[in-house]
Amino acid sequence: MLHELLSGRVAFEAESEYLRQVRPDVPEALEELFLHLLRKAPEARPADTREVYARLLPFLPPPGEEPGTTDAGPVGT
Repeated sequence: MLHELLSGRVAFEAESEYLRQVRPDVPEALEELFLHLLRKAPEARPADTREVYARLLPFLPPPGEEPGTTDAGPVGT
């Protein structure tokens, strides 16, 4: 679903799973998280949803701020 939200394409129907080939504006860290989530071995994927949330948090607007009013990258980039 993350791939589809960011690229507009279904992940496993696309030619490539690399988000930045379709959307160069996607931050590398976000693409790395996506690829980490796709690893074949379950033990190689993020440990739990808390880890995924922590890695997504830098891309979310601060509490009380509307989405789309900040730059499209983690805080400090």
